[in-house]
Amino acid sequence: MNSRSAVAALVACAASLAVGVSLGVAKAESGPGPGGKVVRAKGGATPPKAIVAAMPGCAGSAWIADSNATNHTTAIPNPAGSSPPSSLTVYFSPGGDPSAAVFPVAWSWDNHLSGNPVTIEVTANRISLQIFSQSPLHGVWSAATGVWTTYASGYWAAVACK
Repeated sequence: MNSRSAVAALVACAASLAVGVSLGVAKAESGPGPGGKVVRAKGGATPPKAIVAAMPGCAGSAWIADSNATNHTTAIPNPAGSSPPSSLTVYFSPGGDPSAAVFPVAWSWDNHLSGNPVTIEVTANRISLQIFSQSPLHGVWSAATGVWTTYASGYWAAVACK
């Protein structure tokens, strides 16, 4: 695959996922995470519904509870299987109920506002999020209010395409 076709495939995958989310094609389904157990974030917030990728060759992970209490690595099993994905989207949610807000991670790292993850490492087996305890677990900005909301705990998930 040359670089032009790789870019085209990446754009098509991202566009399909974006359209799927906006049209409800990428569905959210409730259910337990790995091992059949629902793991709650700090404070007991319920994880949102699972992200289900609608495009062939794409798969979503379960939600992983996390907090910024320590410097650590949060590992998400690679939903693309045994090879590094051709495209990847990491999602954050503060949780709270199955229809909680879900935010794709836009990587413009700011220590005090956008928060974590600081680094995202992808291998054939896992996606590793490097979490810095001196930053919020994640932060989101509202254009309507001009205010940042930061979270000390929440959930991560990923959608990966082969």
